[in-house]
Amino acid sequence: MLRLVRLGGRVYLKHHIDEGLNQEYGGMHQWNFREKAGSFWIIGESCAIDVTASLRGVAEVTCTQEPHWEAPFLCVDIIKTAQFANSISPCLGKVPTTACRCENGQVIAGP
Repeated sequence: MLRLVRLGGRVYLKHHIDEGLNQEYGGMHQWNFREKAGSFWIIGESCAIDVTASLRGVAEVTCTQEPHWEAPFLCVDIIKTAQFANSISPCLGKVPTTACRCENGQVIAGP
């Protein structure tokens, strides 16, 4: 999505926190979205990506929580600050060096 946004444009995400874990990774719920120490993380059963670190130099990422009657939402605002180089493909099909180890959807070691 960020590749398609113009410079200064934004991608806004609003998701339940740790929905993959909550839904036992069934169906479309394969990933957990979480804020950790101010960074936006996408976490699967066997890998994790620090999206904020992966997009450094290309986008500004801000995470906030919005109250909800059931459970809070994670709101992520990503503002594109630079064009992607053709060789850059952040978070697509591989785990970058900013990844950490997970067990049962929980981060157990990281950068």
